[in-house]
Amino acid sequence: MKIKAQANNFYKLKKTLEKKIKDCIGLSMEVCLCNIGDLPRSEGGKLNRIVDNRNI
Repeated sequence: MKIKAQANNFYKLKKTLEKKIKDCIGLSMEVCLCNIGDLPRSEGGKLNRIVDNRNI
């Protein structure tokens, strides 16, 4: 879902996204907007679900 916004419209964008999510999936949730690059990138690849902590 792409929505264009100016810097002064972040509050309106936040509320619009919260409403669209609720309308689509029926769940209310808080949307947190952050700057590009603030969130770490995904490690990618397969997840390591098993961690071997044995002392061999």
